[in-house]
Order: sequence, then structure tokens, then C-alpha cells
Amino acid sequence: MPIKIAISGDGLHFEGETNLIKASQVIAFLATESSSVTQEPYQRSIASAILDKPKSSPREALNEAQAKTNPQKIAVIGKYLMDRDGVESFSAAEVRETLKKSGEPLPANFGRDLKDAIKYGYIYQSGQSDDAYSITDAASEKIRSGFIGGDVPNGNKGAAHKKRKASNPSGKASIVRDEVKNFDFPVDFKGLSYWNDGLNKGERILWLIAVADEKSIHNISAQEISFLASRMKDDIPSKNIPAHTLGHFKKSRVKNVGGGKYQILRGGLDYLEGYKKSGKPEEPTADESR
Repeated sequence: MPIKIAISGDGLHFEGETNLIKASQVIAFLATESSSVTQEPYQRSIASAILDKPKSSPREALNEAQAKTNPQKIAVIGKYLMDRDGVESFSAAEVRETLKKSGEPLPANFGRDLKDAIKYGYIYQSGQSDDAYSITDAASEKIRSGFIGGDVPNGNKGAAHKKRKASNPSGKASIVRDEVKNFDFPVDFKGLSYWNDGLNKGERILWLIAVADEKSIHNISAQEISFLASRMKDDIPSKNIPAHTLGHFKKSRVKNVGGGKYQILRGGLDYLEGYKKSGKPEEPTADESR
């Protein structure tokens, strides 16, 4: 029987279900009398896990973040889109459309508000295209805190963007880890070839995630998957990966762990192994097309 848990107060509200073991761990933690110094890291990690839980609707995201100004709303909706779609960027057009569908009045001068969101350090151009934006770490903290302190101009576009620019003079986000850049590809995965066994794009993505996981590269991002695909002389844009993996996601073969990152599941490994053994792949859906 699932156990219901509700936590609220100080701008935080969470409701969910868990099992008896996890509920007991929460109770034991709350009953601990150790010093605040010892508990603080656990408090931060628990609060972060709750607050970063993907919101069910853009309206819920706006309400929980207490977004009042247009730049704040752009940041909240941008983060909502990234979490919902499992990607690391969003477009201005997507923000406008989502605001409209959520019943939010559209800004009279959206272009100006978008520039202000950059000026306040909430978002930055990700470098994928002129209309691709990502959320800064500073914006994520602001969203969690309910934008305490309001909008403050930040010429450096947030701490996260400053770090990226320092390591990348072009100003484009460095979104592929060194271990992915230096990845040494195996000839196959459990006998299954990337190109020679008729895999469609969704299955090739699953193959890449599985191979990376086997090499201890976990929680791989859409951009990293696209990079690995290019190493295999394949063309899989990162923005298309959510659509190509949707069928596998629904069948519990792959998991979106948040922030546009993916994790292979047991069902995905079984699927790839079974594919090679049977030689009769399932009929690909529209989302897994070649």
C-alpha cells in the first residue's frame, strides 16, 4: 500500500506517494538530533530534489516560482520546457506559445523582455542557433527561491554563463563532457552493430546511451548523444532526440533524469539484446523513424 507524504511551509509544497521503507527514512531523518552543520547538506539535497521535480503545467510552474515580471516568466517557462521535453535549450517562439496556452497575457514587447532576461542573468544563447536559449544556474536558484530580491541586472549573465565563457572564448556553451569527447567506441554492443543491423534512429540513440553507460558515462545529455552520433557519421540533431526516443520512453527502455539527460533502463538493454537474437525488430513508430 503506497504511503502519502505532504511537506509544506516557507514557500515549499510537495505531495507524493512512496513506500514504507522510504517513508521510514524520512521520519528517521526528521527525528535526528544531530547538529545543523551535519544536517545541512542533506537538507539542501532533499529540498533541491523536491523543488526540481518537473511541474505538471506551465501555470503551476509560474505560480510556484511566484514570477511577476516578464523576464522572470520567460525564465520559468524556459526551464519548464527544458524539464518537460528533456532538452537543454528552448526557443523564444516556444516560450511565447506556452505563455499563450497557459492563459498568460503576452508581453507587449517580447523582444525587449527576452533581452532583459539575458541582462538579468536568467538565460543565455546556447550557441545551437540564434534562437536557442538555456537557463543559467543562477536562474534555477532564483526560481527555487521565488525570485527573492527581484530582477537585478547582471552584465556577466549569471555565474554559470561566466564559467562557460571563461573556458570557451567563443561564448558558446560547452555542453559535451571531456569523457564523451574522448570516448572510445566499441565495434558493437553485445553483438549488435550500430549500422549493419538495420537500427532506426530511435534504436541507434538507445544503442549510444547503452554503450556510454557501459563505459561508465551516465546521465548523457541530448547534445552529447548528438555528438556521439556525429562520431559515427550519423546526423541526429539534439532537438530531435526527445521525439526519436518517445516510443522507448513509453516502454520503459530509457529514462529522462532531468535537465535533458538520459539513462538506459533494464528494458532498453533487454530490447537491444533481444533485437540481435530475434533479428525481427518491432515495427518503428513515427517517433522512431529513420
